[in-house]
Amino acid sequence: MMVLNETTVFAIAPTSRGFGYVLFAARAKPLDWGVKEIRNEKNRQSLAKIEAMIRTILPAVVVLEDREHRTCRRSLRVRVLLHHIAALAEAQGLTVATYSRRDVRAAFGKKGKSKDAIAGVIVEEVPALLPWLPRRRRIWESEQHSMAIFEAAALAMVHYDARRVAKKEEEDQTALL
Repeated sequence: MMVLNETTVFAIAPTSRGFGYVLFAARAKPLDWGVKEIRNEKNRQSLAKIEAMIRTILPAVVVLEDREHRTCRRSLRVRVLLHHIAALAEAQGLTVATYSRRDVRAAFGKKGKSKDAIAGVIVEEVPALLPWLPRRRRIWESEQHSMAIFEAAALAMVHYDARRVAKKEEEDQTALL
């Protein structure tokens, strides 16, 4: 498989009703985003849709939530789906990056206290996502389905930031030699 662009990041955020995704060409430069709703055989159908998307998109990296981190609150079904997505991406020869909820909150600093706050920060950086920004959830309401787009976008932005930091550290090490 030939990757067309080494900076293309495909972030996926599975939910109880399907999955949200965002494809970035660079940090804060989305190419595509959306939510796929799956009604039956959720893991199998989600994997089939994700596989088709990966084959079409040819991303450099697939970014997922770290299902093994202690801050992961996902159900067993979604954790299994995250495992299968990672295996699928690796089988396609793609790099898989995982970040925990703690990593995401830390990356957004004081502004990242909640999913709603993080979504607000993302919209400031990526105004194209504004129409999909759900209104702030009240405690008795279930989460809006479109929040998965912002979960995926947050994972992708954390990945770009982590990659930038790693590249800077590498350059600093090279300069010391």
